[in-house]
Amino acid sequence: MIALAILFMKYISHNGKLVNPEQATIPVLSKAMFFNFAVYESIKVVAGKGFFTEYHIDRLLHSASLIGLEHSFSKKNILRWIDDLSKNSENKDLLIRILLMGAGDENEEPQLFMFPLGLTFYPDKFYRRGVKVITYEGERMLPQAKSKDLLLNFLAHRVAVKSDALDAILVDRGGNMREGTRTNLFAIKGNSLVTSPVDKVLDGITRRILFEAVRGDEKLSVVEEDIPLKDIENYDGFFLTSTSMNVMPIRQIDDVVIAKEVHPKIKEIAKRFKQYSQSHT
Repeated sequence: MIALAILFMKYISHNGKLVNPEQATIPVLSKAMFFNFAVYESIKVVAGKGFFTEYHIDRLLHSASLIGLEHSFSKKNILRWIDDLSKNSENKDLLIRILLMGAGDENEEPQLFMFPLGLTFYPDKFYRRGVKVITYEGERMLPQAKSKDLLLNFLAHRVAVKSDALDAILVDRGGNMREGTRTNLFAIKGNSLVTSPVDKVLDGITRRILFEAVRGDEKLSVVEEDIPLKDIENYDGFFLTSTSMNVMPIRQIDDVVIAKEVHPKIKEIAKRFKQYSQSHT
């Protein structure tokens, strides 16, 4: 069973100021809220220390730029506000969600909210045996932006939950598996580590760290290319990556059992990712 740590929310950061949760409000008539004109990030904090925090803030600012969201929030200030919120939170192990909302019209101002959430923990058996995922037809608009345009993700993930699957893999109009609703997808094929081209998916932070972790491995080459759904039986294994999951092996895609055991290369990749992330945070 997936466990979500319960967290008492003492403060929320609003434009750099710590306020009580009931004070952090958005007007119901806000055009930015109505049209989901916003981008977001989720940063894992363990023992009060954020994991690759600067990578997340760089992506937040890049996402804002991609959708034309103008604001005056600097990377330096955002980093300082994250530290303030973390130090003033009841728990030192948490997830900090950042929401940057744009100005819907000349009567609105950009807003930046940060709030603490509990970390998600997955059972060890998921990592030992792999998990089930389903496929769902759909393509995210502006996939490189981590925006609040999340209806497709919500609908696909809802079907996954009803199917006793951990996530849904989005399949584009060409029949290619691109990414999960909250994950990046990887495949093993011989000595190749295959994943969708970065211009077709969100450039996940865990995805990026994984590339760094396996760089220089002469026995494993990274290939960015389409992964056709019709060809899944031609691959040796699949796995997901995300901030909360790290490296999560896949056992089954829809009704196709990929592997009854986790592929040795996926085990090795997970080991190297863990070593790299621990030594660089």
